[in-house]
Amino acid sequence: MKRVVSLAGDSLGGFLALLLFASMLLIAGCGSEESSAPEEDDPTTAAPAETTQATTTASTLGPDEVIQAFQNAGLEVGEAYPVEEEPGWDETLVPKSYAQAVRFRIPSLGEDSGGRVFVFDSEGDLATVRSFYESLDPSVRPRVYVKDQVLLQITNNLPEAEADRYGAVLQEAV
Repeated sequence: MKRVVSLAGDSLGGFLALLLFASMLLIAGCGSEESSAPEEDDPTTAAPAETTQATTTASTLGPDEVIQAFQNAGLEVGEAYPVEEEPGWDETLVPKSYAQAVRFRIPSLGEDSGGRVFVFDSEGDLATVRSFYESLDPSVRPRVYVKDQVLLQITNNLPEAEADRYGAVLQEAV
């Protein structure tokens, strides 16, 4: 009987390895499309590339800068760290489509309350995470604020007026 369980475990492990490999190929394939440069002597393709680059650069702050803006505005911010260091993060259903994300705590709300600041490479990636949070049951749905390609998710344990202050700082900072 141990042998049967072992084979089932090996089969599941093989499936997960194959799924991981396929995901990596998909990610690598998407990355290679973004890195293809237009021909220099073709003016019709050079102009859109310049516009895209300017848009991306102008609106992108990192999550650490957003959290620093919260602190500068006098908002409560405790410990902050990458979401990947959050216990159980790999098991959460939150889509992992972000480029960078930082978890921050609001100590007055308790040990495990606060929010997350996500930065995305595209509006489509942001929409995936936003839709996830907005589709949650109202009793557990966090407050979500968006500016350009930055999403702030903050616990619904924080009164709405106070959460809105964090949202307002996000609007000003990005």
